[in-house]
Amino acid sequence: MSTSTNPYPRSQCWLSYEIRDAANRRITQPQAWYTSEKPQVRPSRWYEGRPEPKNSPRAGERLHDHDAEIKAVNALANDIVKAWPAADTQDAQTWQNIANGFTGDVYLGCSQGPCHSCRWVIRQISKDLSQVTFYVTYTARDVNRSVTLNEGSKVSLYGEYGYQMAEISETKTAWGVTVQGGTEHGYVVPRKEFPQDPPGGEPVENFDEGRVG
Repeated sequence: MSTSTNPYPRSQCWLSYEIRDAANRRITQPQAWYTSEKPQVRPSRWYEGRPEPKNSPRAGERLHDHDAEIKAVNALANDIVKAWPAADTQDAQTWQNIANGFTGDVYLGCSQGPCHSCRWVIRQISKDLSQVTFYVTYTARDVNRSVTLNEGSKVSLYGEYGYQMAEISETKTAWGVTVQGGTEHGYVVPRKEFPQDPPGGEPVENFDEGRVG
């Protein structure tokens, strides 16, 4: 869909992580960029988005299967499978047993408030990687969805976008949450962690996803 007919900008996010298994073997990703259109990411077996909620005007439709955040989660799962062949399994319990052995940190920076479907997927992988902390940040300058401050640094976003318990960053430009074991907590984003610019150094709002992939 072209930007001229899409009322919202295509979702964009960056992924960075360092995780280790019980034997201290590790995999890292300094920074990878994903958008709702490029690059293509092979879906993993375990992390698919949810349909629109029952009270939504488009209830039951699957609108977010290609969102950047879901792609990033699947890219992480695929990286684990590539590095640990035993994780290439169709048995959910085997996958969860392997995933539960990892420790480390995953950073996911988003160009807009993550939708209900993306938040669901992030919670799901954080339950499996229960000893890994996910740091999820998203811009406070989403012009398409107004931000409402509640109770000081707490935030709620219009509709299904954003975390209710997110906290504002030091620079007032991003909201943040940590997610571990499927549980979310407000997170004050340090100045150095957001925003991150795509390749070429353009601000997120000017990023041309056509040059990714």
